[in-house]
Amino acid sequence: MTTTPTNTTVTALHECRDQLLNAVLNAAYCVPQLTGARAARARELVDMLDAAVSYCERLATVVEGDARAEATTR
Repeated sequence: MTTTPTNTTVTALHECRDQLLNAVLNAAYCVPQLTGARAARARELVDMLDAAVSYCERLATVVEGDARAEATTR
């Protein structure tokens, strides 16, 4: 399999997802260590990062689909 711009883009999106997942784990670790408003903010951060993970995964899926559609039309 050759490396194309699409392959490197998908790889970069997967790397981004992996780093976001690590950030989710780190932020989730902080939640029980905090109380009150700070714990609530940490939970909000976990939720935002989790949403970013999902967004990244969806984008990678769309980019892969586009690449496959392009390959079949050639």
